[in-house]
Amino acid sequence: MILSGAEKITIFDKKKINKEVLQCKFFITEKDIGFQRDEICLKKLKELNNIECDALNDNNYINYIYKYNIVIVSEILEPENLEELNDICQQNNIGFIYGLALGLSFYCFVDYGEHVIINKNNKEPEGYSIKNIIKGKKSKIILDDSQKENFKLNMNDYIILKEIKGILQLSRNPKKKIISSDNNSFEIEEDSSLYDDYIEGGMAEEIKEPELVHNKPIKQMINDPTKCEENLDEEQNINMHMAFIVLHEYYNLKKNLPDIEDLNNSLNIYKNINRKFEFSKNLELYEDYFNNILKFAKYEIPPVCGYGGGILSQEIFKYTGVYKPSQ
Repeated sequence: MILSGAEKITIFDKKKINKEVLQCKFFITEKDIGFQRDEICLKKLKELNNIECDALNDNNYINYIYKYNIVIVSEILEPENLEELNDICQQNNIGFIYGLALGLSFYCFVDYGEHVIINKNNKEPEGYSIKNIIKGKKSKIILDDSQKENFKLNMNDYIILKEIKGILQLSRNPKKKIISSDNNSFEIEEDSSLYDDYIEGGMAEEIKEPELVHNKPIKQMINDPTKCEENLDEEQNINMHMAFIVLHEYYNLKKNLPDIEDLNNSLNIYKNINRKFEFSKNLELYEDYFNNILKFAKYEIPPVCGYGGGILSQEIFKYTGVYKPSQ
């Protein structure tokens, strides 16, 4: 974010540097042991780009978040503190991101409240030459075959039709919403049965229609999760989500994260809280999968941290209205 030219970045991390963090904190060396993390990192961060970059010195950070567009939390918090911070951000139209690198797992939560997306794929509007228009209850637009490879219009995209010879009624009407598409045609929900016949020519031009999305706060997402990963089946997704809940419940009770020696406590927490969640009532627990998430959670692995940091940076960019933020 610093290299990309953000106007201002403030960091807040008052923990002392010890040997354990040397392997995963990229701006820390052995001679920095004993100093505050943010104090040491800030010196290196300022060398990256000439933007305003500082560290917050007051431990009562909540008093300061009103000055910022986005708040990013990258270490585990107790559920009560996490929800309070998220609520404050929602009530004040501040973006909120929560990202955790926990062993081999990475979690990312984004809440931009009511958020307008002005360009969901960050591309210039596409234009396509029309080959034919088939009249009917739903009008079908067939495009020039030579454009098949580059066709990128999908259901719910908007287009306008122009420069058509014949079937003038379609050109006169305003923007159209695509209701279905394949690799060289699409349909719009407009009855053209009584329109003039199509003769030739014409263009279908994409319109970048602003989209209003409503992100849910984290306390709602915990009770009503969305799919975590496209390449996971539903049971794996629910197992991953329950592991996330158990990790936070464990942290709330113990003030640290579980490890290989303490899986029994984690499983007991799971058994105690599982019945509270409607979505998990018929859950088949993948114990090996579940255990692997929990037993490595306290370890920070540099490639996972780097990968997760890249994801968080992309989510921050989406605050500008380009691309759709993760749910």
